[in-house]
Amino acid sequence: MQDRRVTSEDVARLAGVSRSAVSRTFTPGASVSDTTRDLVVQAARKLGYRPNALARSLTGQQSGLVAVVMAEFTNPYQSQVFYALTQALQKLDKVPMLVTPDETGDINSSMQLVGAYQVDSAIIAAGSLSLQATQICLTMGIPSVLMGRDDPYGKICSVQTDNEMIGQLAADHLLACGATRLGYIGGPPDGQASQEREKGFFEQLRRRGSDPLGYCDNPDYSYQSGFQSALALLKRYPNLDGLFCACDALAFGAMDALRQQRGIHIPEDIQVVGADNVPMADWPGYQLTTISQPIELLTQAVMENLQTILSQGQSLARSRRIMPWLVARATTRS
Repeated sequence: MQDRRVTSEDVARLAGVSRSAVSRTFTPGASVSDTTRDLVVQAARKLGYRPNALARSLTGQQSGLVAVVMAEFTNPYQSQVFYALTQALQKLDKVPMLVTPDETGDINSSMQLVGAYQVDSAIIAAGSLSLQATQICLTMGIPSVLMGRDDPYGKICSVQTDNEMIGQLAADHLLACGATRLGYIGGPPDGQASQEREKGFFEQLRRRGSDPLGYCDNPDYSYQSGFQSALALLKRYPNLDGLFCACDALAFGAMDALRQQRGIHIPEDIQVVGADNVPMADWPGYQLTTISQPIELLTQAVMENLQTILSQGQSLARSRRIMPWLVARATTRS
């Protein structure tokens, strides 16, 4: 094993050329003779040299770096989204750079950090976008795409699932399955997705002539929050017979709490619907009825917007919503 990293200077010395010749050899489109290129490539292969992509980006128009701002990794859906984004970015020869908000969830500090790097653009899939965060993106000239939320100020393009439709589908399905005393377990009260799913769920119930019993908001979308919220709701509303959870992770926690702590049978006593359709929803221990978010379609739409804004060099103010659909399993009497 070598004691230090091989540099372009080492390659230049072995090849008998200048460092600038080494740089031109590994820069697409740069002028270098065939003889010099052969010497440099042979020397690089012998030394095991790989050019520093980050260093090369500093002298180019684009760095190839795309910031991915994400949080809530306690929610398995977020891990799926991050994997899908990184795979899609790498197919475009882009390098994803993960940035997570601090423990307060402040996205403004995250955007300040993004601005400190020479990123080509940013995909923001965390938190509710503040006016300050929007201004940071625009002032620093960072072309950005929002994923899973809208820009309420209409300045940055966004791609998300129709969250109100998720709530409506859950309400319609639970009512169709015979549930009449319904509750909701949500995420952060200031979270756009949770707010919209709650709105869609409650408004659809009322349109159908059914008043919801109650709800619980949570600081996050975790299993633990779902577990605790289910027990709290059942204590307040012991006649509860239907439950919609803002995401599958909350639903998993709720199901385990109801079954293990209260001896509730699902779906005989209480029917449960989640949202996201993560792989665990199909596990034998859960078989959760849920509303599917099409990650492939969302990711494809994000990449299309990303390529457009990279070619234009600026953000676009447009919004696109993808339709969700119901996946019925064993936690409802369908």
